[in-house]
Amino acid sequence: MKKLQTLKQLGRTIDLTSFTNGLQLPPTTTNAPAFVSLQMPEEYSPTYCTQMKQMLTTLKELGYYIIADVSKVTYEYFQVDSLEQLQQQLPIDAYRLDFGFSVQETISLSRHFPIVVNASTCDEETAIAFKEAQADILAMFNYYPRPETGLDEDFMHDVINRLHKHGIRVAAFIAGDERKRGPIYKGLVTLEKHRYMTPMAQFVNCVEEFDLDMVLVGDPSVSTWEIKRMERYLNEQVTMIKADIDPQYSDYEGKLFTIRVDSPNALLRIEEGRSYNALAHPNIPKLAPRSRTKGSITIDNEAYARYKGELQLTRKDYPADEKVNVIGHICEEDLDLLDQIQRGDQIVFITRHV
Repeated sequence: MKKLQTLKQLGRTIDLTSFTNGLQLPPTTTNAPAFVSLQMPEEYSPTYCTQMKQMLTTLKELGYYIIADVSKVTYEYFQVDSLEQLQQQLPIDAYRLDFGFSVQETISLSRHFPIVVNASTCDEETAIAFKEAQADILAMFNYYPRPETGLDEDFMHDVINRLHKHGIRVAAFIAGDERKRGPIYKGLVTLEKHRYMTPMAQFVNCVEEFDLDMVLVGDPSVSTWEIKRMERYLNEQVTMIKADIDPQYSDYEGKLFTIRVDSPNALLRIEEGRSYNALAHPNIPKLAPRSRTKGSITIDNEAYARYKGELQLTRKDYPADEKVNVIGHICEEDLDLLDQIQRGDQIVFITRHV
């Protein structure tokens, strides 16, 4: 598992419609980022400016770090000529510049405010200009509501590597799991492969594979369960995995296990398996052999002699083995998360939402 030294907070995307319809947000003491757009024409109304000021004021009172998406259209909405004037009206911490701002304008504005730019369009020349100017820049990918339009993995890797090479931090969006934003309701994701994954699986993938500096949940609502999992991963580097386990092994729930660093890729071995089971489950008789489908939790039975008690997770299908008991299975919705687990990671089995 990567050391989470650059990834400081898990962020949220907030839109005015969801907020005015009663979206409940918890207070934060971590200055977690909240991303809002100040240029969505479908939200604009005669009361738009007043409502937006109320929303942003509430977000600041709850402790959020506000990143506002702006364009020259925003100036028209709020009847201002500059971000300096907009700043006098709204409690904004950073500005994501959409269309209409040149590289030089962006550099100039970064002298006064933290600035966010579109990661996908930040080419090598622009990244070099930002670096030479020592501009305070965060690059943020877009989210893509329509299925099949999210980014490819290779493209995202290339962009992140280019920007990191020049010292520019990078952010991206993942989908929520409760209320999705309309009108398509298919998840606000940056990467297309994330669209139907759990938020936790998306989040871990963003950290482990893409080395992102900030991750924001694009949709209005994400479940308490998923937030708890992501926060524990972020704060303790522990992955909580939902599993169905034989009641005989209910003591596995909540216990911290470590993936052996010498595990093969397709068969994750639990470091503490034999030593723990020698005390907790000293007798492991044979059970009827069962196929070990992907996600199986297995324990080697007495037929393996002194090696009995070995605990494993399968990441591919294996045939039945009379020496191996299948005692549980990772829940289907967490099989994508199982694919993200690295050698040396710490995991916890959870058999119910908590």
